[in-house]
Amino acid sequence: MDGFKWCEVVNRWFAGGYVTEDEIVRLATMNLFDLCEQFRSAVRECVITFCQQHATEWSDGNTPESWGYQLNNGAILKIAYGGLAGCYWNRDGEYRIAE
Repeated sequence: MDGFKWCEVVNRWFAGGYVTEDEIVRLATMNLFDLCEQFRSAVRECVITFCQQHATEWSDGNTPESWGYQLNNGAILKIAYGGLAGCYWNRDGEYRIAE
């Protein structure tokens, strides 16, 4: 995972510590394929609760099922597109929370 200390970020968030928007973008877009479901769920919960508290809901405006969050730094995390498709984006064998 290229040296990104995702576990430290997640633990910091759940302990009430400070997490940056850049760290949330990294968590949301990193490949979760090699993580067990428990760790995937923890990363997802961290990203979603951060966004619910510190970001604005986003929609592409054309598809009601296409939604996500826009962070204050301008990053858009597209969480879902085109209806219920599960919890993760699956592209070329990589699982991500957002695109």
